[in-house]
Amino acid sequence: MTLMSVAAIIYGGTLLLTGGESVWLGPFGTENEVVRQLMHSMNLVTAGAQVLVGLAAVVLGILGLVGIMPITMILVALLATGASILLRSSFVGGFLPGFLRM
Repeated sequence: MTLMSVAAIIYGGTLLLTGGESVWLGPFGTENEVVRQLMHSMNLVTAGAQVLVGLAAVVLGILGLVGIMPITMILVALLATGASILLRSSFVGGFLPGFLRM
């Protein structure tokens, strides 16, 4: 149980630290200004959501480590972490082909 709680804390910390890694990709992309602004806004939203989910995973991991319903806290933290990674990777995956064509 302890190692699973620590894993949830580590995953949450990783999401916190990597939350803004693809924000620098915002200026690159298309020449169309409206599309570029839309992509930049979507990028900021997904980065913010990733940071919030990372913070929640850290808190849930700590609560699981303390012993407050550890199974539930760990499962919710890992489920939220996986969903955040899925959403973030789908955004970056949709953005990279246009970036690589430049």
